[in-house]
Amino acid sequence: MATTGVYEPTLHVIIGLMIFLAALAAWRSPCIALLIVLAVQCLNELNDFYVKDHPPMTLVAQSIEDTGYTMALPLLIGCCLLAFGRLKAQK
Repeated sequence: MATTGVYEPTLHVIIGLMIFLAALAAWRSPCIALLIVLAVQCLNELNDFYVKDHPPMTLVAQSIEDTGYTMALPLLIGCCLLAFGRLKAQK
């Protein structure tokens, strides 16, 4: 965050989207791409827990917020891709 000058929530959105798009390109499955983003986010939160040394309850609230920011766009895009894929399969 200090290097880029971008706020932390914005950084979570950008990095979550980049990971999702890379995983989607590699595996061509929205479900797998979403799971990869969630796994990376969980590892990030574990890192925050051990490195930042905040009280656990403060960290839980922050982790939920960070996960929401990180998963917002990938979840929206993934759900749209799944819905359009099902519509295409029905035709």
